[in-house]
Amino acid sequence: MRKAWCILTLTAMLGASGCANYNTINAGVHEPESNNQAVMDLLAQAKQNNEYGEYALAESALERALRIEPRNPYLWFELAVVHKWQGQSSQAKSFAQRARSYASTDKMRAQIDRFIDGLVL
Repeated sequence: MRKAWCILTLTAMLGASGCANYNTINAGVHEPESNNQAVMDLLAQAKQNNEYGEYALAESALERALRIEPRNPYLWFELAVVHKWQGQSSQAKSFAQRARSYASTDKMRAQIDRFIDGLVL
């Protein structure tokens, strides 16, 4: 019973930290991730897949969205999050840096910097 409780608690903590990472980039940013409905649908699909641990599906959806909007910082950041959860910190950093290069505000860039600083390389 104690082992099950520990696993449940750890799972909840990991899930919450994953949400915090994505929400960190969006906190205080009042612009939509995209004006293109197909991109928004693919981003929502990727977020859901990432949440369920279906990283290959999340990555595929994001790559499709990036073919539509290759300069969208939200898509690059979400791709960084997917790679972080796969334990691929160096790729996560690379994608986060790409997101930062397309970020439109200093606040967004600072939030991405915090994500990068939190990666274990």
